[in-house]
Amino acid sequence: MDKFYLIIITHALNMSVATVKAKLGLDNLKPITEISFYNAQSVDKGICIGKYEDKILIVSQEKIFGLFGKDVTPFEKGITELFPKSEIAALTLYDTVDLYGYSIIQDGKRVRVKSGADSKVYIDIGDKLKEENDVLKTEIFSPDEMKEMKQKYTSKEVERFVENEVGVRVTHALLLKYFNNYEVLDKIQLTEYQ
Repeated sequence: MDKFYLIIITHALNMSVATVKAKLGLDNLKPITEISFYNAQSVDKGICIGKYEDKILIVSQEKIFGLFGKDVTPFEKGITELFPKSEIAALTLYDTVDLYGYSIIQDGKRVRVKSGADSKVYIDIGDKLKEENDVLKTEIFSPDEMKEMKQKYTSKEVERFVENEVGVRVTHALLLKYFNNYEVLDKIQLTEYQ
């Protein structure tokens, strides 16, 4: 999966999509159509909301990036107030520009925010997650790839390439934490609102 903009809210079994939409101040948006998880990633205006098991899923290119900033946005505040005992994960990935981002909120508090692109880290707040430590234990690039990069780039540039690849892999690992496998995503339907 090469592109996604996803907010996952756990422990939301008793919350309807309509209630979420109303409580987040999105009442002015009207339902347009049912849309697959994959097609929702290409919706650049509006927002897509759905449920999967005990999770509320929100796909929004516009809203997701607010969860990767230094400051809490009104949208993030609304979600954390609506789901004070949930784990909320904002995950984004766009392979074309090596963009990645993850923001994990537990019990209403940010525990980790990290995002970057093009070998630059934009924000890095909080302690490393288990998924980050797990990825760091794996081989990020083969010895031959590392040798080639060290011949072409400075050690600082190589460090940034490795850090960026770790960010991409951690974002994938977090996605799998919530869904177990990518095939599950084929079954998810959301409602597009504009």
